[in-house]
Amino acid sequence: MPSPRSIVLRDAVHGDLTFTPGEVRVMDTPEIQRLRGIKQLGTASLVYPTAVHTRFDHSLGTCHLTGRIIEAINAHPDTERKVSEEEARLLRLAALIHDVTHVPFGHTFEDERRLFSRHDEGPRLNAYLDSAESKLAGVLDDLGIREPLLRLLSPRSYVPDIQALPRLAPTLNMGPWAWDLIGGTICADLLDYIRRDLFFTGFRQDYDDRIFRSFLIHKGRLALNLTKRGLLRNDTLSEVMNLLRLRYGLTERVYYHHAKSASGAMISKAVECARGLTEDALLGLTDYELWGVLEREHASPITSRMIERLRSRRLYKRVYLLTIEVARARRMQAALVRDYHLSAETRSETERELADSCGLPEGAVLIYCPSDRMALKEAAVPVSLPDEPAIALNDPRADHPAKMELEALQERYLRLWRFTVLLDPEHLDRAADVEAACERKFGERNELRAV
Repeated sequence: MPSPRSIVLRDAVHGDLTFTPGEVRVMDTPEIQRLRGIKQLGTASLVYPTAVHTRFDHSLGTCHLTGRIIEAINAHPDTERKVSEEEARLLRLAALIHDVTHVPFGHTFEDERRLFSRHDEGPRLNAYLDSAESKLAGVLDDLGIREPLLRLLSPRSYVPDIQALPRLAPTLNMGPWAWDLIGGTICADLLDYIRRDLFFTGFRQDYDDRIFRSFLIHKGRLALNLTKRGLLRNDTLSEVMNLLRLRYGLTERVYYHHAKSASGAMISKAVECARGLTEDALLGLTDYELWGVLEREHASPITSRMIERLRSRRLYKRVYLLTIEVARARRMQAALVRDYHLSAETRSETERELADSCGLPEGAVLIYCPSDRMALKEAAVPVSLPDEPAIALNDPRADHPAKMELEALQERYLRLWRFTVLLDPEHLDRAADVEAACERKFGERNELRAV
């Protein structure tokens, strides 16, 4: 087989992207090609029909932007160190494979319904990078970088304390900035998915590429330089705030859109009730393969009903809702999260209880409860300010003109939290009964009329 050559691929978001022969070999492994079949935004295409971009597209874009950030670091006059060619090669490949552990609808199963451990916290990475059956592992071994990549991408490799961070590889003395570049706050991953998600959901918004000029390594971290000649650069600060507003807007209008939340709860319930389906079985599947497996090999009455509703886009409807304002005022948010976000068992029991009390079949009622740790994590991006060490933008000690705006944006983000009960569209004639049952169960009046 002839050795692959460098190639140029046309991307709808970034234009022409160039990949080295080694990156092409990695890209062409079955493990990375599988990502072509996993939508970046899960069920969001049921709300935004063109949101069909994939984790493969995103992986290519993240690799490309990793290269751009490295170029910016090396060109910045105030960076405390340059990124070597060997380090750049490793980091670009880490970016290319950073999403290989994703399963179909992964964030929905892992973050929203807590059915499985997070893709970046469990042992899945070993299945792809430390397995004799993995074609990807074999290619990385040939390239001589499997071990450093495994250590770089492993959750245990990142320690926020700069002094406590061990070397990631014997020949690469890299600190936290290396992890920051791929999976930190404002990083290559975020800069790709912000632009890609906006484009494919149809929003005509974007950030300015001049933000790349601000990247440098400062106090061991990947940081944004907000100074010039000892003075604050207000234009750069404004662009950082623009990026944070874009992130908030996507969260409000896409990631937590009520119909996306409903469809996510439905596909999660289908998996939760599937007979004999394990987390390991999802590792080799694409979105549509999962639907087929659920219908043919692991079908249960509830699973079949959920898939049938999703295929015809008959989504469950909201019939009961509590906002963060009421949950805070009654000091009940923590209890709701404990019972209905963190505990799949309690959530399922209550769903059955509500359905039974209204004479409805099991699975007709679903509960959707987000985590109470919703936060605009990107606001914690390390920045360089006049007369300050490396400090998070949202650190109370950070003195800058956007401080009040940032605090308001973070509060708006927290207020996106809503506790919701959903009803099968075939039983909407019983909505009033379910609403009354919810008010008895949770002890609060339904807020849905006011929303």
